[in-house]
Amino acid sequence: MSEFEQEPTQNFENHLGYFGASQELLNQLDENEQKKLKEALRELQEMLESDAPGEILVTTEKLDAPKEQLASQDKIRQILLTILGVKDYEIRAKELTPAPEEDFYTEIIQTNWPGVRIIINELAEKNARTINLEKEKYTEQEDKLMGLKAHPVEMHRKFLEAMALRDFAEISGRRVEIPPFEPLWKEKKEVVQQAKYILLDLDGCLIPAGAKQLSLPILKETAKLTQESEQPETAAKAGAAAQAEIVFSTGRATDASREVISQIEKADGRIPWAICENGCVLLHRYKEGGKMKEEVIIHPQITQAMKDELSRIKQIVHEEFVVKGRGRIEPGKAICVSIDPPAGMTTAELEPEVIKILEQKGISPAILGKITHSTSAVDITPPGINKKSGLELFCQKTGSKPQEQIGIGDSKGDLPVLEEMGATAVPHNAAKDIGIEATYTSPYDDQLGVLDILRQIEAIKKEKLTT
Repeated sequence: MSEFEQEPTQNFENHLGYFGASQELLNQLDENEQKKLKEALRELQEMLESDAPGEILVTTEKLDAPKEQLASQDKIRQILLTILGVKDYEIRAKELTPAPEEDFYTEIIQTNWPGVRIIINELAEKNARTINLEKEKYTEQEDKLMGLKAHPVEMHRKFLEAMALRDFAEISGRRVEIPPFEPLWKEKKEVVQQAKYILLDLDGCLIPAGAKQLSLPILKETAKLTQESEQPETAAKAGAAAQAEIVFSTGRATDASREVISQIEKADGRIPWAICENGCVLLHRYKEGGKMKEEVIIHPQITQAMKDELSRIKQIVHEEFVVKGRGRIEPGKAICVSIDPPAGMTTAELEPEVIKILEQKGISPAILGKITHSTSAVDITPPGINKKSGLELFCQKTGSKPQEQIGIGDSKGDLPVLEEMGATAVPHNAAKDIGIEATYTSPYDDQLGVLDILRQIEAIKKEKLTT
C-alpha cells in the first residue's frame, strides 16, 4: 500500500490527508478561501489516489506577465504548493512555434515526498493550467516504518501551514494581533537580571502543540528578542547580563530543531545552542570566518549497548504501535525513540500503553522508569539521559551554572530542567501536573506566552540598566 492510499477519500473533511493541510488551518480561513483550497486539495488527492497519473485543470488569470513573474500569479495555487512542501521551484520556457502568443511555460516543482513531481504547464493562448503528477510507489516496509508523513506535529508541516496562513492573511488584509506589553513578573528579579541563558522548550511553548497553528508574525516578534545586545558594557557596569541567550531544550530531533532555528535566523534572530532528543544530542551553531557552522555532539554517556537496546525498542514500537495504527515513530532521531499518538489520543494516554507493552517484551526497568511525555510525543531515552543530563553537558561546554539560568517549559518532560533553574516561567497552557510552581506564569498560551515571558525578562533587565 502506498502512502497516498493510507488516507481514505471519505475522511477528507476531518483530516486533509498527506498534504499537511489540517482542519485547524481551514478554521482560520474565510468561507471563500476554504472553498478554493478544499477544491484544489480534493482534486489533487483524487488524482494521487487514481491508478495512473492524469491532469488537473485549474483556471487562472490571463498569462500576460513576463516569465519571471509567473511564479507570483494565482495566490491560491501558490499557497497550495506551499502546503505541499515545495523543495525546488523552477520555471522553464520552451517555444513550441514561432508565434509569441503560443509560448509554452513549464514550472517543475519537486514536492516534499520522494518520487513525486508536479509539472505545471502554462498555455498562454488557452488561458489554462494543467498539473501532471508523477508518482512512485513506496515499499510496504517504508510505509510501516515512517507512518503518515503529513502528521499534525511534523515540524516541516507546521511551518508550511504557517506560510500558507501568512499568505492568506496578505490576500485578506488580516493582521495578527499581538497584545501590548504589561509588566507582570514580580519574583526573583535579581536572578533574571543576572541570567545569561534561557532554556526554552519547543512543543507547547514556542511551537503550539498538536495541530494548533504556528504564527510566523509572532515568531518574528520573538526572533527580535534573540538578537545580540548592543550594550553589553553598560550592562556589565550595572552588574547585570545585557542579554540572556535562548537555548532550545526539546525532545525534538536535531533536524526539527534546526528548522526552527533557521526560521529564527531568517528574522535576524539567533539561537546558538539546542539540547535535542531530551538530552541525547547537543547542537551548537556559530559563525566562523563570516560563515555559519555547526557542531553536533552525542552525549558521551550514551554507549553502544544503549543504542542497541533502543533499536530493539524501536522495532517493538514499530510492530505493536505503527503497524497496528496505534502510533507513529517520529523520523530523524539519532538516539531517542519518540512516539506520536494517533488522532483522538493524548500523549498522557499513550504513555502507560507504551510502558505496558515494553514491560511485557522484557525491556529493563531502568528504561521504563524514565519514559516521559511532552505535548507532542512519548519519549524513550537511554538510562541516565534526559533534559537534565543534556543541561549538564551544555553547562560543561559553556562554563555556565543552572542556578544562573531561566527555564521555560509546559509539561512533566521539562521538570528535570526546571528544577535546576534559578527562575522558571510557563505559558498559560502548561500542564497542571508539571510538578513545579513557576516563578512566573504568563496569561497567554504557547507562542504568545513565550513572547510575553521574553518581554518580561527584557523589561527586568532594562530596569537594572536604568537604576
